[in-house]
Amino acid sequence: MPTAHRNAIETGMSHFYLYSKGHYVQTNLIEDLKRITAHRCGLNPEQVTVANIILLLLREVDRLAAGRTTILEPFVTYIREELVVWPTLMNGQRQPSVDEVIIQACLNELSMTVIREGNDIVFELEPPNPDVLPLTRSASPNNTIHTVTQTERG
Repeated sequence: MPTAHRNAIETGMSHFYLYSKGHYVQTNLIEDLKRITAHRCGLNPEQVTVANIILLLLREVDRLAAGRTTILEPFVTYIREELVVWPTLMNGQRQPSVDEVIIQACLNELSMTVIREGNDIVFELEPPNPDVLPLTRSASPNNTIHTVTQTERG
């Protein structure tokens, strides 16, 4: 059985995790993720498509799923419930697109990733970067509660 992926620095996905965990100010899901993707890939945000974002996120969720047998069912169930239940419960509100629901399902998976267990770092992330998106009050580039600094990596 494959072992779980434990390092978002190597894959360049740290800022997606940080976004999902509320370290960045969230204003517009798609536009925010275009900026994160552009930063990761060395592009301008205008060059990033929703399909690019979804592909990156699905690949990361797939890496997280290594060694887990129950990820597909809750993931697909979440997407289905959002698409089927939303119109009946949220009368008059804008229904999210299929792309937005898939993206949110991926972000939900990333947000549940445990970064530290006690004093041990079990999942490595880069520090939040205000050049990517504005930071929330609780986040700072020096916040080592959730991230690994270069010194800690060795």
